[in-house]
Amino acid sequence: EYPPENIQLSAVRLEVMEGEILDDLVCSASAHPLADYEWQVDGKMVARGPVLSFNSSLSRAMGGNYTCVVMNRHGISRATVSITVLHRPLCEMMKDYTDEGNVVLSCRSYAHPAAFNFSWFRNNESIFSETRESNRQESIIALSGVNPNVYGKYSCIAANEIGASDPCSLDLTALPSPSGWVQLLLQEENLLIVAGISGGIGILLIIFLTTAVAIVLRRRMKANSKEALQERHHHHGDRAADSTPIGASPLLSGHRQDDSPLLRKKFPDHEFVYHDPTLEKSNGIYRNQQGRKLVG
Repeated sequence: EYPPENIQLSAVRLEVMEGEILDDLVCSASAHPLADYEWQVDGKMVARGPVLSFNSSLSRAMGGNYTCVVMNRHGISRATVSITVLHRPLCEMMKDYTDEGNVVLSCRSYAHPAAFNFSWFRNNESIFSETRESNRQESIIALSGVNPNVYGKYSCIAANEIGASDPCSLDLTALPSPSGWVQLLLQEENLLIVAGISGGIGILLIIFLTTAVAIVLRRRMKANSKEALQERHHHHGDRAADSTPIGASPLLSGHRQDDSPLLRKKFPDHEFVYHDPTLEKSNGIYRNQQGRKLVG
């Protein structure tokens, strides 16, 4: 028994036009016991078995490295085929400003093979064309911000050996002569920074207002509590003024089950209810040892 070895692919490098249907890719290897096969792209399995079939025409997103993984209990072996999908360019236009207030337009191309020609138009009229020999897929033009004739609709077309892109366009409108730091603020990335700072200031303002309201409410609650406490003390003072003086005749509070009276005395901060077994009843009136009669 031995791990997979002598792995072979039906192709190692392929260049295919976008829209074509690719023949099956076949992977084989020697192994004992027999090996399992799977195909992976960027570490993710896309198919099982030694044959990789493409059941639809290729798009540019399907280009990449396809790896055949062969494995049994003794080991793993791999082999990779590179698939390049050839397609015409896709372009994108960007706008920027210089410190002097000039406008910079760039046309970026995404293509394979790389775009070699860029054509520029303003209001559908050709204004510039360049051919590149390098692989830098971008063309740039600079416009004077003080020249009113530069404003309008700009379009760009990128071309490679496969064909030309659809036009990408951008409307350049006149601005109220911003200069210097104002121009910098108008740049998209700087607008994002300004928006972030404004949002942070807004959050801080909300936190400040919430804290201020909480402090005011807490002070009001303390003031209300103080007023309520003063009112309670005043109320207790009134009760103390109406209470029975210590040593005065006790007040009748009620009777027990044996019909003997329950007495109470008022003090400045409480009342005291008690039973006095020394009370004597004479002619329906209770008197204590000092001869004081009960007050009902």
